[in-house]
Amino acid sequence: MLIFLTLPLVVAAAALIAGPTPAAWLAAALGAAAAAWRARLAGSAGTRLIVTLDPLAPDSRLVLAALREALRQLAHSRHAVSLRMAAFRATAHPRLHVCLSRDGDLEIHCDGSRVQRLRQPGIWIADHPLPLNLPRARCLTLRFNPAGGGRVRVALAAAAPLSRHGWLAVAFLIAAACVCDASGVLASALGFAAQTYLLEHHPNRPRDQQEVKAT
Repeated sequence: MLIFLTLPLVVAAAALIAGPTPAAWLAAALGAAAAAWRARLAGSAGTRLIVTLDPLAPDSRLVLAALREALRQLAHSRHAVSLRMAAFRATAHPRLHVCLSRDGDLEIHCDGSRVQRLRQPGIWIADHPLPLNLPRARCLTLRFNPAGGGRVRVALAAAAPLSRHGWLAVAFLIAAACVCDASGVLASALGFAAQTYLLEHHPNRPRDQQEVKAT
C-alpha cells in the first residue's frame, strides 16, 4: 500500500525538479518503479521469521526466543535474516522495549516481568534507535546482517537498504545529469533515490514467514 501512496508524490517531485516535460515524467516514474522493485526483490532474500505475542499477556521470553532463532539462522546461513515482531496490545501497558546493557548485551524489558537477557554481549551492532520500543498498534521488522568477527548489524527493516556505494553511484548520476543538462536522467535518478529513501524508512510487513514458537 505504501508504494501506491508514495509513487505519485515521488514522480511528481522528481519530474518538477528535473523539468516538467513528458519525458521527465516518464523517466521519474521508471526510476521510482525501479526502486520499488529493487527493494521488493532484495528484501525477499534470506530467511524471514515472525513472532506474534499474546495481546492479553505478552511474554518477553518469546521475543528473546525469536531473537536467538534469528541469530542462529544468521550464523548458519551467513545471509540476511528478517524478523517481524507483532506485539499488539489494547493499551499502552505492558510496555515492551529492547536496549543494550553496559556490557553490550541485549536486554528485553516488559512491565511487571523479569528482564530477559540475550547473554551474548558485544555482538549486537544497533543500527536502530535505543531503547527500541515494540509498538502496540503495528508490526516491527528487524533485519539482521553479518558484520564480521561474529558480530551482527541489526536495523529496522523497510526494505533491503541501498549500500553506501549504491548511494554514491546515485549521487554521481544526479550530479552528472545536472552538469550535462540531461533532464530525463536527472528525473530518473531523483525518482529512484526518493523512493528508495522512503521505503528504507518504513517498517515492512512481510508475508510468508516462518513462525517462531515458544519452547
